[in-house]
Amino acid sequence: MCNFTLNWYKEILIAVDDSSATATVFAKVLELAQRDAAQLMICHSIDLATFSQVTVNLVDLEIEI
Repeated sequence: MCNFTLNWYKEILIAVDDSSATATVFAKVLELAQRDAAQLMICHSIDLATFSQVTVNLVDLEIEI
């Protein structure tokens, strides 16, 4: 019997926000990233209409987990 694991994902991008579904989806994506030793990229999305008077600057962040 041949026993091997396929790594389907090398990079995974997930967009997160403050919705209730984010925690559930993030947990599954984290599991996939760990299983496949994939790089996990997280994009935090916000509703800009809520912050119409705020200037938003985008910054590249690298976080090692």
